[in-house]
Amino acid sequence: TSSGGECLLQPDFTAAILRMAHERGIHTAIETAGNVPWEFMEKVLQHVDLMLHDNKLMNEERHKKWTGVGNKRILENFKKAYETFPNIEFITRTPLIPGINADDEHIRAVLDFIKPYKNVVDYELLPYHRYGTGKYEFLGKVYELKDFNSPSPELLAHLRGIIDEAFGRKKEVAM
Repeated sequence: TSSGGECLLQPDFTAAILRMAHERGIHTAIETAGNVPWEFMEKVLQHVDLMLHDNKLMNEERHKKWTGVGNKRILENFKKAYETFPNIEFITRTPLIPGINADDEHIRAVLDFIKPYKNVVDYELLPYHRYGTGKYEFLGKVYELKDFNSPSPELLAHLRGIIDEAFGRKKEVAM
């Protein structure tokens, strides 16, 4: 698995490593936010079996507010990747932050975006945590998300239920 930072910012190196892995029969994967020129993604995806990618926010204005960049190129890249590389499996992931994107509206918008593509095999939620706070303090930087909490177990279960329903998975019954 090639991840980052952002592995797609080094497309020649990443493609070469993954090509060599494929030549040796090794399963390949990348993790990406997808905010790169399409040519970078296209060069690397030729050598990828699985792509795990973030979908932080579907709404352009909210995406720009919380990440500093719009999401138009990101969403175009993902759509083009799904269509151009039908043999790659894709797993969409949302870093879930209550008050930003931990709501039914966002989860359903992501599902509407990914469900037409059969090669998008799963949608995972990555609950927010504060593990990086110490790094920011060490670097003398302000941790902008210090006032946010991790999603509650109940909220996670609710949102995962929406995803499970969309993917046709049955709910497990506790005994």
